[in-house]
Amino acid sequence: MMHKMIQKPLNNLALKVIYSMVFLCTIGCSKNTSDDDGKRIDQLFNVQEPEARQKTYFKKIDSIRTDIGANDIPRLKRFYAIKTWQYQYHFINYNSALTYADSALALFNDKKIINSHKNLYFDALLLKGDVLFAASKFNQATLSYLEARSFREKNLDSCENNYLAGRIGNVYFILGKFFKAASFYKESYNLENNCKNERDPTLKFYNMQAQLNNAGFCYERLNLLDSATYFYLKDLAFIEESKKNKKISAHVFTDAAAVVYDNLGSIYLKKGNLTKAEEFLTKSINTPYYETNNSVKIPPLIKLATLYTLKKDYSIAQKMFDKSAQLLKVKPSAELESRWFKAKSQFYFQQDKYAQAHQQQQRFDVLKDSIAKENRKLSSINVEKDFANLEQRYKLQELKKRDSIKSIYLLFASFFLIMILVIAFLLLRIIKQSKKNLLISQHHNQQLQETLSKLEDANQNYARVMRVMAHDLKNPLSGITGISSNLLEEIPRQKEKESIEIIKTSADNALGMINEILNSSHVETEKTYLEREKIDIQLVLKQCVSLLNFKAREKEQNLTITFNKPLIVHANKEKLWQVFNNIIVNAIKFSEEKTEIKISIEDATHDVIISIAGRGNGIPPEIAPKIYDIFTEGKHLGIIGEKAHGLGLSISKQIVEAHNGKIWFEDNPEGGTIFYIKLPK
Repeated sequence: MMHKMIQKPLNNLALKVIYSMVFLCTIGCSKNTSDDDGKRIDQLFNVQEPEARQKTYFKKIDSIRTDIGANDIPRLKRFYAIKTWQYQYHFINYNSALTYADSALALFNDKKIINSHKNLYFDALLLKGDVLFAASKFNQATLSYLEARSFREKNLDSCENNYLAGRIGNVYFILGKFFKAASFYKESYNLENNCKNERDPTLKFYNMQAQLNNAGFCYERLNLLDSATYFYLKDLAFIEESKKNKKISAHVFTDAAAVVYDNLGSIYLKKGNLTKAEEFLTKSINTPYYETNNSVKIPPLIKLATLYTLKKDYSIAQKMFDKSAQLLKVKPSAELESRWFKAKSQFYFQQDKYAQAHQQQQRFDVLKDSIAKENRKLSSINVEKDFANLEQRYKLQELKKRDSIKSIYLLFASFFLIMILVIAFLLLRIIKQSKKNLLISQHHNQQLQETLSKLEDANQNYARVMRVMAHDLKNPLSGITGISSNLLEEIPRQKEKESIEIIKTSADNALGMINEILNSSHVETEKTYLEREKIDIQLVLKQCVSLLNFKAREKEQNLTITFNKPLIVHANKEKLWQVFNNIIVNAIKFSEEKTEIKISIEDATHDVIISIAGRGNGIPPEIAPKIYDIFTEGKHLGIIGEKAHGLGLSISKQIVEAHNGKIWFEDNPEGGTIFYIKLPK
């Protein structure tokens, strides 16, 4: 919900009017309340809901003011508290509510009265703080709460209004300091839990349940979802346990549970568990809320709209949007409206309705900027500073009593002046040293840059020389391979054929090694500017398998793909084909004859994971750490003695990482090795 602007404090003229009203009333009223009037007034004060919300009750309260004696501080304070409550919650008139809250505080204009009614004075401070908080005057509310806290620590037991910590937590929450807010909510819960005083069980339940929920919500805002889940589940368990107390109305539990269900639904939605999210969000909107306050259903309805959008169930999503929009008309909220527009934009975008999506996004941006503007105004509030100032005020009051304030101020001023001079001197020294260090660092950086540049040039020259050498060697080797193939067809004698076969095999192996060296060099020089396009990964794999089936058939192996639908990724088709070719060829080499090589594709949320499972002896432990080294010694022969050059995996790793992906291997439970390739979509 968007916070209102922090308004100016109540001006001096208004305070004078309030005090004058109290003074005139004190003159005109009798000093003490008669016994008969006291009984009638107490009976009226102690009425229960819903009678306390009726207009006739408001009139009765107004009529008893003149019957309360000027010295009857407890009943006067109770009267002003009820009037404050009426204007704050029923009439939503914060100015009038603040007037009555100030009237309650004005009763304690004498220290003797404060000492005689410490609890009532403490309650009056809280009363004013609550009104200021409701009116979005957070700075002034903080001062009232901190003043109440300071007074309680010096004069009252910690169990007296121990949910004060929760009120301070609310201020920190509004200011966006969620860690700090969570610590106060937990403090409030622990204080309430440890206090064994006789207190209204409903109020005790409300406070403890609310603090658990608020702590969870703070952690949710910090995206610490596991911590948030812990507090929400603890809150639900506390609600179930509290149902044993028959003194608490049933609607209190359903009200609390509806909010927690909504928050748990939000957690599971963020985690991507749509089933659990739908379960809790549906529970939240189906829970009957006390007094039909349907505005609490707006957040879960918006979240359900988002959920059904993700599930592509657009008709139900639209119903959720319509219901939440109707409730927002009754109970407007800038924050909830901004969430609604954001979710609606996603709804249209997912259906390729870009114009409507853009329109909703613009509305979201306008509201977001407005909320951010208000939050920037709140960021200037410093609760710690206010608390320090409040403590300083108490110290100064004590110093005035001892007539030593001037000398102490002078002492502090002298001390701070000396400290400022010392700090200034140290800063100058630090600045000079920093400038010197900066020049040295810049010189070293320049030398490093020059060295790196030279190394890069040398590396590129090495790559170019290697390519030239490999290219020059490739042509004669190709000739040897061609001639040996012809000789094998023409020479009939077996003994000569075996010698020629050895020559051809050696030439083929040398050609394979040269091609891998060229590929490795190309990957090194091209990986920073890899050209990419949208490709069907499943189709590329199928093409690769089709071309390699002849190799597999030589060993009576079977290549299978378990994924059979288009899956688009943004990648370089030629390079990925090379990766798949290298891994599948290795699987064929190092798998037993008459085995199945399984190739599968997993469609994850943001990635695609390809697995290629061979069935052989696996990778020996001593070779595993060096398997991707470009010139590794960790290469071994295939199952039937196939030659391995040791460059294929190194090239594959470079290509995958150039795509911002990852390649790794694991032992196959059925024997052999499974290679995994993860690529971003």
